[in-house]
This record gives sequence, structure tokens and C-alpha cells, in this order.
Amino acid sequence: MKRTLIALLAAALMAPAAMAQIVSSRSSQVVTIRQPKQKKPKVKHPLQPITYISADIDGNSIVGIKAKSYTEKSIYKEGEKTKVGFQLLVGHQFPMGKSRFFYAVEGGLSTIGYKMDYSHTYWNQVWTGSRYSSIEENVNYNWTHTAYCLQVSPLTLGWKPRLSDKMAFEMSLGLNLSYALFGSLSGDSVADDASWDDDISKFGVGLNYNFGFWYEHVYVGLRLHPLNTNFLDSSITAQPMAAGLNLRYAF
Repeated sequence: MKRTLIALLAAALMAPAAMAQIVSSRSSQVVTIRQPKQKKPKVKHPLQPITYISADIDGNSIVGIKAKSYTEKSIYKEGEKTKVGFQLLVGHQFPMGKSRFFYAVEGGLSTIGYKMDYSHTYWNQVWTGSRYSSIEENVNYNWTHTAYCLQVSPLTLGWKPRLSDKMAFEMSLGLNLSYALFGSLSGDSVADDASWDDDISKFGVGLNYNFGFWYEHVYVGLRLHPLNTNFLDSSITAQPMAAGLNLRYAF
């Protein structure tokens, strides 16, 4: 009887240790299976049609100066200065399918012009009674020529990749048509009967280059706007150029 009680007591004491050993051996056989990482789908940002207002603060000048004489050409190149101008336009962008490309139309008002300020020194032969004497004379020339134009861009092609949910880059190339409505011609060396449209081809065709960044509804960029309209002054011709800061706001 005593032996039976001792055997039962020993079995009761050894049972927890045996169960722990069984659990330990089973847990060592468990294999952990790693789930493959799922790639996050790329978020697409389709272009949306937008209507916007555009304002430019430009530097107006002239390029491609041509003259019959080297002296005249040199004088114009030396005296030509940049004047402040503007563009105020309304535009609309149309997405081209699901691509990052678009086409746009614009229209509004713009300025072209230039400022001329130079001094010319020459020798004048003067009869003094017994002989001719050479007298040095200095003449200052200055005038400002401005034309205010109706501008239409019937076709502009652009590329507009999205950089984030709120930001996008844009670059574009467009065709410009312009017609000078009115203008001004002022300066000390301007004749009294001179008019702003005496020496300008009113109709012009040119290009515009744009690149910049959108942040939500606001765009900041640069615009280059050359025209083939001629400014004329007797034997001198030149083409107007506008370049400056372009600001837009999309509705």
C-alpha cells in the first residue's frame, strides 16, 4: 500500500515537467511563414481641364537690329534699353487623353516696345570767314516707343507631369498672333508730327515659350515672347522681344 502511494505521488510530481517538455518540443517544430510584401499601386494624376488668368511682368526690348550702315547699327545696339511691359491673358487647357500632354488657347492684351537713349558725337565743318574749322558737336537722342496689342494664341502645346498631389511642372510652346491697337512715342528727340504707328508693322506673328511650376491653383514661371513684327526707323529694322515673370491662377 505504501509503495502504491509513493508511486502515485511521484507520478503527480513528474507530470508538469513532462507536459512542459512536450509543449517545448512541439513549439520548436512550428515554422513561421512570411507573407510577401504587397507593392502599393502607383497613384495616377490625370490632367484636368482648367481655365486660368495669366499676368506677365515683362522686359520689352528689340533684337535682330539691321541697318544700311554699320554706324547706324552700332548706335542702335549701344543705345537700346529694356523697358517694362505687361501681358494680361485668359486661357484654357485641354488634356490630350490620359497622357501628360495638353493643348491650350489664350487671348488678351500685351505690350511691345523699346527705349532708345544714346549720344552721338560728330565733327561739323563751320566757315569762320577765312577758312573752315572743325567743331565737335554732341547730340543726345532719346525716345520711348510702346505699342499695346490684342494678342491671341490659338494653339499652345504643353507637357505637364504631376510631381505630387498638389504640385506639377509645366512647359509649353505656342503660336502668337498680335495686332497693335494703339501706342505712344515720346522723347526729347521725337519730331512734333511723329506718330506711334509711323514706323511699326501693326500685325505680328511669333512664338511663346513657357516653363514653370503649379502649386494647387497657382502657377509661377517664365515666359519668352519673340515676335516678327518690325519696328522701323528710316533705314533701320528690328524685332520686338518680351521676356519676364508669368503668374497664373486657375479657377
